[in-house]
Amino acid sequence: KLLRWILPFLLIAMLVSSGLLWSQPLYRIALLGQLAFYLWAALGFLFRRRMQQVRFGLLGYYLLAIHLAFLVGLIKYLFAREGGTWQRVS
Repeated sequence: KLLRWILPFLLIAMLVSSGLLWSQPLYRIALLGQLAFYLWAALGFLFRRRMQQVRFGLLGYYLLAIHLAFLVGLIKYLFAREGGTWQRVS
């Protein structure tokens, strides 16, 4: 469960560190692999209807969407000035 909470930060750290260490072949491969994953996720978002026919076609999109949703929720929680309260809907 802990990995789900820290994975978005690890992905950001990996992207930044691989970009800074571009001159070394291992980090160049890591950066290109991560950029390919983000491209796969972007294509999954753009072509959602067509990609439903492809096995694992939307997996990258779903994984990235989950991590982005967590980051947005965390930022809203940390910097929100108003308290969130539940209201019963009839």
